[in-house]
Amino acid sequence: MQRLARGWEYPAREATLPALLGNRTMAALGRREALGHLHRQVADPGMRAKLTPDIALGCKRVLLSDDYYPALGRPNVDVVADAITSIGPGAVLTAPTGVARRGTETPSPSTRWTC
Repeated sequence: MQRLARGWEYPAREATLPALLGNRTMAALGRREALGHLHRQVADPGMRAKLTPDIALGCKRVLLSDDYYPALGRPNVDVVADAITSIGPGAVLTAPTGVARRGTETPSPSTRWTC
């Protein structure tokens, strides 16, 4: 069974190459699929807005996971989309994102970083 799954995986991933090489139709299909997946797994529109990339598909590593979005919806998880200015002991400091908002210090007993 594992051999069958791996045998399918390689051609399936290779099929995405045209989208990464600039084929706009394939890139649009990939983006639509990715946004559909996000919409199915994240009910909160505000959270979806934070998680929706503003870059083209493939500009950063594509995450292939079914449990990533549900993990971000847990009550002990905060998704902070502001720019990080520094990391202190037990806290992440972020830059202000608007005129009326000051920088924020977010307590962080345990942190997983994605860039």
